[in-house]
Amino acid sequence: MENPPSGSPEQGELFPDPLLGAGLDGMPDQLVGFRGPTACQVVGITYRQLDYWARTGLVVPSIRGAAGSGSQRLYSFKDVLVLKIVKRLLDAGVSLQNIRVAVEHLRRRGIRDLAGITDGPVLAELEADDTKGMYKESRELAKLGKDVVVRLPLKPEGMRVARLLAQDQVAVCASECFSAAQALIAAKANVSYVAPAVGALDDVGTIGMDLVEQVIRVYDNYGFQTQIVVADARNPIHVLDASLMGADVAALPAFVIEQLFRHPLADELRAARPS
Repeated sequence: MENPPSGSPEQGELFPDPLLGAGLDGMPDQLVGFRGPTACQVVGITYRQLDYWARTGLVVPSIRGAAGSGSQRLYSFKDVLVLKIVKRLLDAGVSLQNIRVAVEHLRRRGIRDLAGITDGPVLAELEADDTKGMYKESRELAKLGKDVVVRLPLKPEGMRVARLLAQDQVAVCASECFSAAQALIAAKANVSYVAPAVGALDDVGTIGMDLVEQVIRVYDNYGFQTQIVVADARNPIHVLDASLMGADVAALPAFVIEQLFRHPLADELRAARPS
């Protein structure tokens, strides 16, 4: 990993990734990260803005900085997420000075304080994929805050770890649930949450919300306490159906939340009002 241009403060990562910089030699840039022009297109900013933010240390590319003529900055996916946050704050009227303070504040805090300042569960991802590694990492993550929920895959290794963590009173979310039978296994493993992936099911020609309805019926039949998280929701219909069915939680991307405010009649009324 190259250092940022001379004179720029070094940026710590909001979400540290131990894989960055490892084994990247010889790989095409497009397989490693985002070049400057691509990052601009994804985020919706000009290259001049991107260059200024990098030179002043607001968002420095974590994979490769510009070092001399002909070299190009290379941004990680996580860098692009930070760029999107900065862009949204600017669009909301927040000054660049205040954004800089906020980004630096978040950079210093990380998941430990995030778990402490939120008023609800914080979902933590694992890097390990073997039983022993998942259990060890889950225990460490659980120490970061009482509201930390560990995300485990709904497969045999993940559910074995989930049963052990239930004995340790560590909250678990079983992810990538695609059938009611899988949800039943997750509940028997005493997980706190199960996450049917409704959008992914819609993509393969089934009705994802039908699964949510089935899981609710199964859990009601046997009195399971596992909460149902509607994951991969992609439109307001998913949200409405989840509410009518009585799902416990819905994981919503920002664009779906924005769509919830919209209605054709409301838009027409606004347009008809005199300015």
